[in-house]
Amino acid sequence: MPESKKIEELFQEMRRTRQRVVVPVDEYGGAVGLLTMEDILEELVGEIDDEYDERTRVARKVGPDTWVISARAEAELLDSALGFELPEGDFDTLAGLILVRLGHVPKVGEKILEGPWELVVHKANDRAILEVKMRRLDAPKRADRTASVERPG
Repeated sequence: MPESKKIEELFQEMRRTRQRVVVPVDEYGGAVGLLTMEDILEELVGEIDDEYDERTRVARKVGPDTWVISARAEAELLDSALGFELPEGDFDTLAGLILVRLGHVPKVGEKILEGPWELVVHKANDRAILEVKMRRLDAPKRADRTASVERPG
């Protein structure tokens, strides 16, 4: 099936021939991917949840002004859900921010302060930060985004 085929035509053809999976090819005949009927339906009608889709909760509230967040949470989510603006830097996630500030892969319990937020490594392994506990401190909001670093002691 050529990769340039219109999705509506592909859907009709797959229904007619009862194919569940197709391999689109480029102009040279090389495979460029794998499409399932679910992929095509989701493209046409939107996301479809089924028993095979993993539900990953990115954030959960665990106390007053305290959340446990996936360390892979990106800037848009943090801003829209918590009002936390990821500062400018060479990172896109909470994990990246913490790694840059600490300069090493931290252990559980290590923390940084970022503006009015305390970010504590909540879950980690030898190679990565997995979850971060974010707590909004009672300090008033500051326009400047000064950061400090603390290690468990």
